[in-house]
Amino acid sequence: MFSDDLSVFQEFDRSTPVPECKAKLSQCESQVHKWGRQNRVSFDAAKEHTVILHPLEWHGEAFKLLGCMIDPDMRMRSAVEQVLSKIRPKIIAILRTRGYYSTPNLIFQFKIHIWGMIATI
Repeated sequence: MFSDDLSVFQEFDRSTPVPECKAKLSQCESQVHKWGRQNRVSFDAAKEHTVILHPLEWHGEAFKLLGCMIDPDMRMRSAVEQVLSKIRPKIIAILRTRGYYSTPNLIFQFKIHIWGMIATI
C-alpha cells in the first residue's frame, strides 16, 4: 500500500519560537511514520516537507497546493514567477508585431492571448 498526498497541519501561537515549532512538527512526523509502519503504509521521504508559514519567521521551501505555488513567507513570489514565465514570451511576441498592427489591435491580441492564460492559472 502507498499513501499519497497526506498533509498534516498544526496551528501554533504567534509567539511560539521556530525551534519549538520544528520540534513539535518533527514529533508529529515520527508519529505519522509509526502509524504508517503499523498499517503497512509507505511514505516517500523525497516528497516529505516541513514548512512553517509565517511572514517573518518562516521555514522551508515553496510548495504546490491545489495547483498554486505557496511561499512559506506568504508573499506568493513563486506563484507570480510561475505566471510571468508563461506570459513573458507571448507579450514579447505581441510587442514585436507592433509595426504591423495598430494599438487597438495589439490590445485586442493581448486580451485574447494573455488574459486567457491568467484566467486559467
